[in-house]
Amino acid sequence: MFKNIWKTYGHYLFIPLIIFFNFLLNWLILNIEPRFMMASSLDRSVPFLKVFVIPYFLWMIFTIGVTVFLAIKTRKEFIQFSTFIVTGQVICMLIYLIYPNTQNLRPEVMSNDIFSRMILAIYRRNLVANTAPSIHVLYTLATHFGLMKYEPFSKNRYLTPLLYIFTLVSILSTLFIKQHSVMDVLSGIIVSFLLYILIYKEKPDGNKYGFKKFGKPKNIS
Repeated sequence: MFKNIWKTYGHYLFIPLIIFFNFLLNWLILNIEPRFMMASSLDRSVPFLKVFVIPYFLWMIFTIGVTVFLAIKTRKEFIQFSTFIVTGQVICMLIYLIYPNTQNLRPEVMSNDIFSRMILAIYRRNLVANTAPSIHVLYTLATHFGLMKYEPFSKNRYLTPLLYIFTLVSILSTLFIKQHSVMDVLSGIIVSFLLYILIYKEKPDGNKYGFKKFGKPKNIS
């Protein structure tokens, strides 16, 4: 009986593990003093676009939603997804310990419009410390890969292009609201793709990483 319960529900234990490591990450960010600057000349060409705070906030809801969705729908893909995130969290913590970093790109937001207030709320909640690799990028690509490995989703020609667009916009949003630098994002992408090879046991060949041609319409069951 216990074996059957464990086989059916044991994978849900990854959820508190992910939450625990997320709290640990936040503690490290608060308590490790940054010494290295990640901002570069490339960041000067990236405009500050307040409207991108909307996809940034949607990303938070989306990440939680995908976690719950995969946990309920598919044990195998959820375990891979969770292993990706937990391993990525550990790697990022080690990098923050060895190479504590920051960026100085945040503008002084003076307006009182809704977008400005949302950005200020993000700035107050997230210190500009240990920003590389970007956890935002890590979680974004983890959700992308997780969904694309779930076959009923990946074969749906209507949902997959929406996911590609959201993944791209979500990553760009953290640049446009100056939450992360270009180097933060690039390092997050590198870590994520290395994790993809490690977790999903696939080498790059053009159609990997969930970026492939859309299949025929298929309902998610």
